Amino acid sequence: MPSPLVILASLSVVVGILGSVFILLAISVDSWEEIDFSVVEANSSTLQVTPAASRSDVTVYKELGSGTYYFLYYQYGGPWKLCDLLTDAARAEMGTLGGEYRDRCYNFVSEYDEESSTLQSDGRSIARLQNSGASCFIVCIIDLVAALGVGVISLINKHVTACMVTGVLYCMASLFTVFGLAIFHVKHHYELYYCQSLYPIPKSACDTRTVTILWAVPVAWVGVIICSVANTARATLTAAGLDRKECFNFLSDYDEESMVVSTNTKSFMGLHNSTVVCFMVTIIDLIVANFLAILGTYRKMVPVCMVAGALYCIACVFVFFGLVIFHLKHHYEHYYCHALYDIPDSVCPVRDVSVGWPAPLAWFSLILLVADSIFWVFLTQALRIIKTKTMSDKY
Repeated sequence: MPSPLVILASLSVVVGILGSVFILLAISVDSWEEIDFSVVEANSSTLQVTPAASRSDVTVYKELGSGTYYFLYYQYGGPWKLCDLLTDAARAEMGTLGGEYRDRCYNFVSEYDEESSTLQSDGRSIARLQNSGASCFIVCIIDLVAALGVGVISLINKHVTACMVTGVLYCMASLFTVFGLAIFHVKHHYELYYCQSLYPIPKSACDTRTVTILWAVPVAWVGVIICSVANTARATLTAAGLDRKECFNFLSDYDEESMVVSTNTKSFMGLHNSTVVCFMVTIIDLIVANFLAILGTYRKMVPVCMVAGALYCIACVFVFFGLVIFHLKHHYEHYYCHALYDIPDSVCPVRDVSVGWPAPLAWFSLILLVADSIFWVFLTQALRIIKTKTMSDKY
């Protein structure tokens, strides 16, 4: 019968892969919501309605007083785009009646730009929410890919710290998926109760519109739960591995199977490994934040800049945690004579434990990161104001 540690390691791998599959499957499909209209033919002195014969056809609303045409048709979408099933004949009819040409799918990430977009206020609001959610899912994908790579390394080399980082990455993937899902549900709320839409629709058609959540959203929530379980499994595996696996270098040189250690040494190792975990997560955060910062600044994408600023803020938090844990370890070394190797009590009064220059440098870097996070908040607001002013000047 395999040992409990092997069973726990296998369980953590299976749960992590399963959670990743659920989330990646959910955010890769366009089955998050569908929008449909149940319109009947109606003609009056102010309104003329020609209902669609099927989901591949278009319902034409005409306000006789103003001569304005509205086009209502079935749509379905996901985190990245909103699509329809219209035939070429239906698109040609829309063009004949004066409507702008619409592609089969509208990609929010690549097509929406406030400087050149012709969407109305409600449409821009929907597009902003979609882009904010998509930014969260981009970070989630990066976290899951990183968790897969670090998780493989942790199991092959039996690195306890890498195992801890894997758990943190699963936790971050769950967190950003929750953020993305929360933004989606806010958008759905505005669509359902405030009749907001990417393209304009008449107020009289709001009661005939249905906005339905599809199967991918529950799948994403299940993925969040499974990834949270994977995080717990990794934490349990880490705790089990601390008693029998490598954790020195502080990654690979220390092995309790071949060394007899005291409780003080275990405490020392636990604090030091926690510090390393915080700094490893910081490194991953900064890599992703710098990538998104370059992308958001180059493309002038406000939601991406917001996520970059949030990641810089998260990096600040983990640097702060790492430094606090380090100084706590230093406190135990200085005042309680804790050490990696046991030393006699008579030596403790003559032992000197000094903090090296990297610690003040890390605190200075933390201050810079905090300032950078604040800078990104102002930059995001400035980009939003500039885009809004550009749109108002243009139209």
